[in-house]
Amino acid sequence: MSQMDSNFKKIAVIGAGTMGSGIAAQIANAGHEVMLLDLPARNAGDASPAERAIERLLASDPPQLMHKRNAARIITGTISDDFASLAECDWIIEAVVERLDIKKDLYRKLDATVGPDCIVSSNTSTIPIRLLVEDMPTAFRQRFAITHYFNPVRYMRLLELVRGTDTAGDVIDRLADFNDRVLGKGVVRCADTPGFLGNRVGVFALQVGIDEAMRCGLDIEQADALMGRPMGIPKTGVFGLYDLIGIDLMVDVVASLRNILPEGDAFHAVGGRNDMIMAMIEDGFTGDKGRGGFYMTGNDGAEMARPLTGKGAMLAAPRALDKTLPDAALRAATAAAAAEEKPPPARRPRAARELARGARGARGGELEGGRDEGRSAAERRGRRRHACRGPASCPSQCSCVMT
Repeated sequence: MSQMDSNFKKIAVIGAGTMGSGIAAQIANAGHEVMLLDLPARNAGDASPAERAIERLLASDPPQLMHKRNAARIITGTISDDFASLAECDWIIEAVVERLDIKKDLYRKLDATVGPDCIVSSNTSTIPIRLLVEDMPTAFRQRFAITHYFNPVRYMRLLELVRGTDTAGDVIDRLADFNDRVLGKGVVRCADTPGFLGNRVGVFALQVGIDEAMRCGLDIEQADALMGRPMGIPKTGVFGLYDLIGIDLMVDVVASLRNILPEGDAFHAVGGRNDMIMAMIEDGFTGDKGRGGFYMTGNDGAEMARPLTGKGAMLAAPRALDKTLPDAALRAATAAAAAEEKPPPARRPRAARELARGARGARGGELEGGRDEGRSAAERRGRRRHACRGPASCPSQCSCVMT
């Protein structure tokens, strides 16, 4: 397949929420125009959801757009007025709410609208492809795949690419090449299982963290300090990550896994309905995109945190953020810093390094190919930060952006 063959001429994203707008922004960052469609505005004269998504992108921190002028490449519209224009697209990304019935209804409408060569992919984070297209004709299933991006799309390099039983091989190859070469993603081809790879492990870990914090009576600051960097989780911790992703979106993801996973799976012990979280959503506290979530900013600009409440309890008012760290978190941070200061290990003889490379390749392929041996942890992180495949994949002004 040539580079020309794998390019797309007209791309659309349906769903202008956190994920849909982030995907559109990354496509725009790569120099491509993209349509972004969502529902119409509720009231005449109001901005549509897609138009409000552009406003959020322009104000995002960290910025989803590499430059604000890239927003001009995102063409907004509504599914009521602009659905027919999807007939001109050769790739459509579905990023609507994580509900199987809504997705299936959309696919039926797309099948009646798009051309015979248009690829359709879903950004679902949990629903197996076999369920998504079980009612669709073979021709549609052959052009359908799952392209699961992670939030924030610009900075999270992982893309899970899932192939269905009927998905054509050239469709998968084309999506893999474009996302790798143009959008700067690290493509991992995953099996068609609930939650695929990242969310099957990651969502379970988040739910365990929330469950343990509530059972142990921890404040959210304590829980995030303990379950963040010391345990290899981003510094947001568990509750901060819920806010970043979107609390309402996480509820849909958890419910999806709960409905799909078999009885007896360990997920069910921690993946039940959470009264506190449901009350937060009802009051508009959906995370960073809403009025705040577990963390928020007060009217006076003060940083606030929400106390955890048990089943059936009233939602507690937010209080001042406690910035002191638990002793265990401080000890873990000190130990991690000390480990990075150790001198790098002596390099092994070349023959031994080559043998190690061969062994890794035999186990399923190299990730780094042994190139980082003998480097400190800080040096290895530096290499990975700047090992970009193009400007669209780089979150900082490193050499690949400057050139």
